[in-house]
Amino acid sequence: MAALSPLKSLSIHCSELASNAACFDAAMHGRTLTNHVRRVVRDLLNATQDLAGAHLSLLQGGRGRGSAGEDYLVKTAAVHDLISRARHSLPSENVSAVRQAWDEQGAILRDALEELDEIAQSGIPVEGEGDEDNLSDGWDELGLDTSAASPHQRGLAEKVSSFIIRRQFGHGCSRLSTTLQLHGVIAQMLDLHKQIQTKLLAQPSPFVNPPPNSSFDHLLDVRTLLGTAVDELASLVHFDSDDLSDLHDAKSEFVKALEAMDSAVGALFPDGDTTLRGDEDVKIDRAWFHDRFRELGSHIDSLVLVS
Repeated sequence: MAALSPLKSLSIHCSELASNAACFDAAMHGRTLTNHVRRVVRDLLNATQDLAGAHLSLLQGGRGRGSAGEDYLVKTAAVHDLISRARHSLPSENVSAVRQAWDEQGAILRDALEELDEIAQSGIPVEGEGDEDNLSDGWDELGLDTSAASPHQRGLAEKVSSFIIRRQFGHGCSRLSTTLQLHGVIAQMLDLHKQIQTKLLAQPSPFVNPPPNSSFDHLLDVRTLLGTAVDELASLVHFDSDDLSDLHDAKSEFVKALEAMDSAVGALFPDGDTTLRGDEDVKIDRAWFHDRFRELGSHIDSLVLVS
């Protein structure tokens, strides 16, 4: 019976943990934080249940060697890992949970850019074997460093690159031209995505009057829609010139997602609270974000894929 004591203790702690997680309320604590806590607790309880099963198997086997012993050690390590991660990364506020999820969703944008980079690199014309030209070549020779440029400047650089490639290499490089245009748009979106994370989701809150939790939850919901729109936009690199409906639909969905996010960002700025604290050198306010969204939307409208 003494061997069953750890299981009894484990059962009591699991019950308390589940009870504490149930106390979180979306209306009071924020939907994102509530869902995050409950997801962490659910994963931990499932892992603990697996550990309890391994413990019983070990007791029935009568010894700690063999597959049962190894399984017990693996499941014990899994539980400890979940506990350790929860202690170090469990957010204490809803805006922190939104920030974590926002950063994770940013991986969609980064993946899209990496894919376009690979396509562009594989499609760059070369004059002979061993030529290692890449997208940055040409700009360095002119003394221009596009890595340090603003999003607007990078967007112009992508357009100029596309034009030069078409003029120099002809229609054989149409896919590269298309890739550069899409790369410029998504790169701007990624930059704006980072600005929202660092300026609006910062801790401590940059707002004089912090917005309600529901406003941050809605911002994250809209971001999920934008991720889908980005995937559709990136897929235009495989554009079929005989069917313009895909181009129209992808551009339309992306613009709708931008408008929705622009509105969600605007909801974070209550009346009379337009400028963020801590921005002494650059004025970051509602109008600043609105202009960035509008500029990005205009670039989408002017997107023309080369066949």
